[in-house]
Amino acid sequence: MDSPKITVIMPVYRTQATLPRAVQSIRDQSFEDWELLLVDDCSPDGSGVLAQELAGSDPRIRVFHKQKNEGLAMARNTGVAQARGDYICFVDSDDWVEPQMLGGAWEAAQRSGAQAVVYGYCQDFSRSGLDQETTAVVAPTPKQLDSRRRIAEYAAVLDKEKVFAYTTNKLYRRQTILDSGVTSQKIPLIEDLLFNAQLFAHLDCLVVLDSVYYHYMKYGAGSLTDAFVPEYPQLICRRFDAMKALYESAGVYGGDVRRELCNVHLRHVVSAFERECAAGKALSAAQKRRRMKELLHTPQTLEALQFARGTSKQARLLNAVVRTKSAVCGMAFGWLLHTVKKRRPDLFDKLK
Repeated sequence: MDSPKITVIMPVYRTQATLPRAVQSIRDQSFEDWELLLVDDCSPDGSGVLAQELAGSDPRIRVFHKQKNEGLAMARNTGVAQARGDYICFVDSDDWVEPQMLGGAWEAAQRSGAQAVVYGYCQDFSRSGLDQETTAVVAPTPKQLDSRRRIAEYAAVLDKEKVFAYTTNKLYRRQTILDSGVTSQKIPLIEDLLFNAQLFAHLDCLVVLDSVYYHYMKYGAGSLTDAFVPEYPQLICRRFDAMKALYESAGVYGGDVRRELCNVHLRHVVSAFERECAAGKALSAAQKRRRMKELLHTPQTLEALQFARGTSKQARLLNAVVRTKSAVCGMAFGWLLHTVKKRRPDLFDKLK
């Protein structure tokens, strides 16, 4: 197949157990004009060999073996460079997708001429193996936007609805990515957010679907999304700056847009309190309090405290915790959240 309509890019690293399901979910698509690029990031567990075997079962699957391990972002960049499709989507090899995903997103793009399509996802939790339970279903409000200003403005709504910060719940026109020069950056946690914040500044047409196509898997404790990340306070401030830059580039930073960005930032500050608990004995109590005190007084957090206005009971509660500007109060609330996360991940997903 020389020129498929969609290229699916799937980085592969230490996912020998889940890779067959991820690949099969692409092969099961009702839409058949696709290619799947498996990018082996020097996986040490045999995933690369398995990827080659899976490719042998379908000529639409190609495998690329990187010479050294460089991480998820660089693997995605390799895929983009090798892609031949009109559109690109990213699927992680420990996740899976609904059979209607490619067809639904493609049809929406063709009807509208959209350079990107956003859709919903399920957050599924698995304690071991492939068993799973759905802990959250995120379905965005359907919308079509036809100007850069409106798209940048609506990004605040998408971020509030928790669908902006991922690349895996989107279909992108390949030429738009190439023309923009935007690439994935090697950085923990916010690589998808930074990619979208930069690329959305180049979009003239965006479609949002309320269809729920993607299954984002979380496997017990220890994943990067749950683990202690020493630079997390700096990352959420960089996140704030990236979104603010997107809004300012379109001249929409202010009013509701600023308020929503500030609400989201305070939510992440509370998340920082919870993540400090995951540090265990790696940091002393005094070190944790000092780190959180510094976060409470960054320019980003101070701006967020000035303009945030929670519109739900949950948001008002989280904002109130940060408004105390007390690291001790924040850490106490963080411990509460940490306990809920371990015992009731479904409830934690709703709280955060």
